[in-house]
Amino acid sequence: VYTKLPRGGRIVLDLLAMACLVAVAGLLLWQAWATAMTSFELNARSNTPLGVRLWIPQFLWVAGLALFLLT
Repeated sequence: VYTKLPRGGRIVLDLLAMACLVAVAGLLLWQAWATAMTSFELNARSNTPLGVRLWIPQFLWVAGLALFLLT
């Protein structure tokens, strides 16, 4: 169907797809940020002998999602 549409229709669908992707990435980033901040505020640690502070990997996760949103 997409290839059969005129150029204007394809542009509209492309913009709609990009807007949906940005919305989903933004929602993921927002929730990841909330999770990381909660772990930071509570000083949460992993349930392993190392006891890694959970905010460290979670902020890396947030950074990856932010990069995804920007690209």
